[in-house]
Amino acid sequence: MHPMSGRGFFAIGFLVWFPWLPLDSLIPLYGQSTEHGALLGQFEVTYYYVAQERRDGDWPLFGPSCGTVLARTSPEFHSVLSREGTGRLQDGRLLNFAQRCPCARPGHRGSRICYEVLDVDLFPWGRGGLVSGRLAALKPFRSVAVDPAVIPLGTVLFIPQWAARHTPDGQRLDGCFRAEDTGRMIKNHRLDLFAGTPRWAQIFRKSAELSHVTVFLGGERCRGVFSG
Repeated sequence: MHPMSGRGFFAIGFLVWFPWLPLDSLIPLYGQSTEHGALLGQFEVTYYYVAQERRDGDWPLFGPSCGTVLARTSPEFHSVLSREGTGRLQDGRLLNFAQRCPCARPGHRGSRICYEVLDVDLFPWGRGGLVSGRLAALKPFRSVAVDPAVIPLGTVLFIPQWAARHTPDGQRLDGCFRAEDTGRMIKNHRLDLFAGTPRWAQIFRKSAELSHVTVFLGGERCRGVFSG
């Protein structure tokens, strides 16, 4: 995370915010609206995606509780999978983080992870955390990973910088997202936005405008966007 400091200023929508002013002071002006809810603040944005296996290897990927070897893969895919949490094998199976386990080889930042094979009819892009009593099916440019101590899972968010943008495949976005996942490195005012594919994540990583965003509760603007 890159905390903002100094006595500069930057724009939040049509407002200019001076960092020595508390964010709460903006809520009467910009944080409450019939369209969106209260201002939550400025968040750093990173992106995650479904890792794609490109070649075979001999590094084992273990099932839950170290019970079985689901596949053997390259060390490169093993590392990326351990970072992203979800990955698609060359044979089409979709693996998702199951638990941390001692049998696995160290992956990203030394993490040792066991995986499970997902039902792609239920979770075509991967699985997040519990939302409304059910495990969330991740959706590109809808799901975000959060620090649940800051934003509880299931919270609907509105990010104005994303409103009226388009995904690389042409889908028009409305700026509405939902907190559906967590991550060990997602702490404090940071969002990890699920982009779906490595290429899509790379496209938006290049945008300085989207590296830090203003986040509101979803409010009326996002009502009805998410079901269940």
